[in-house]
Amino acid sequence: SSLHCVRVMSTKLFLGGLTPSTTRWMLEEYFGQFGCVAEAMVAYQGVQSRGFGFVNYYTIAEAERACSCGPHVIDGRVVDVKFAVPKDEVQSNKVFVGGLPHECTTDALSEYFGMYGTVVDATIQRDRRTNRSRGFGFVRFLRNSSVELVMKHYDKHAIQGKWVDVKRAVPEADIAPTSEPLRAPTPPRAQVAVAYHEVLAMQAALSGLAAQELALRQAAAAAQMMAELQVAASWRAPVFDLPSPT
Repeated sequence: SSLHCVRVMSTKLFLGGLTPSTTRWMLEEYFGQFGCVAEAMVAYQGVQSRGFGFVNYYTIAEAERACSCGPHVIDGRVVDVKFAVPKDEVQSNKVFVGGLPHECTTDALSEYFGMYGTVVDATIQRDRRTNRSRGFGFVRFLRNSSVELVMKHYDKHAIQGKWVDVKRAVPEADIAPTSEPLRAPTPPRAQVAVAYHEVLAMQAALSGLAAQELALRQAAAAAQMMAELQVAASWRAPVFDLPSPT
């Protein structure tokens, strides 16, 4: 773990090798022993954990303390902990190439970028159904320095007479997210269905209670009305003895 802890001016740590059941609350609890955790997150693809996450501290000193105190065992597994490199500092030997002509081939891609260094491989993304080019691809070089040369000529790249947009392609797991909100994974449909039926059952129960209460009130009102009718039926007008006319 200490091999990854080269000092980086960052308070965010990358956590690799998480178990599928590891949650952000578990991360907060574990890494809270090294300092005050500002945020923690587990990366998800749909409802499945992607096996990595991040922890952010308030100070660099706290992040360094956590990083250097390995090995870290979370949820029964040793976790790889290292500083999350800010996006603009990530090193990569791969570039993304967008806006490719539809007639462009991987050979043409390799030939063009070969002027910047040894190309390990070049790929063009294609539609699975039609096999037509989707207009973008990737080029991987042998050395990172080739990418630096490519990026210096960002506004001059043209293939088959068409300008192409070239960007650094970096592994997503190495990038420190800057504004990604912490959110729980979307529950599976089965859980949603169960919750929905529970809500319906609760509503039905509440409706039943309301109906029962209404029936009791109506019965009470009817009983009161009957009592009043009985009182009215038993009431007789008083008889007065009037003096006879003389």
